[in-house]
Amino acid sequence: MTNIFSATMEQKKYLLPFAALISFIVIFHRLSETPLGSDECFFSEFAKEMEKTGDYLTPQYGYKPDFHNGKPPVFYWLNAIGGKAVGFNAFAMRLPSASLGFLCVLAAMIFANRYFNRTTAFLAGIILTFTQQYLFHARSALTDITFTAFFTFA
Repeated sequence: MTNIFSATMEQKKYLLPFAALISFIVIFHRLSETPLGSDECFFSEFAKEMEKTGDYLTPQYGYKPDFHNGKPPVFYWLNAIGGKAVGFNAFAMRLPSASLGFLCVLAAMIFANRYFNRTTAFLAGIILTFTQQYLFHARSALTDITFTAFFTFA
């Protein structure tokens, strides 16, 4: 019986696609099942008002400029695109965070594969996917994963 540490290179070639598939399922599965929480509603309102007013440069809450809470604007732009495409619902508001969270997992695996090996990349992807706080933010319409993604990509 072989394990991931003693597997041959031929056997290890499936590790990264398997980890990516597991991550995708975990992050996107039943994404819209629960209603938006209070912070998610607050942040989603920025995107909804951007879409309604057509003003994508000035973050607004209650149709009044709010520069203190209106950061980062990329998050609101992505939510506005999702809301326009699918409708302003829980799935559309969580989709940008879930997509960026999944891309961060892929970035971690690519980095670990390049500088270490496939086994390390597999473990990095699985561990990041199942880290409780990361998974919570990747599945929530909050600004944290947007910041994490752009920090990771830099």
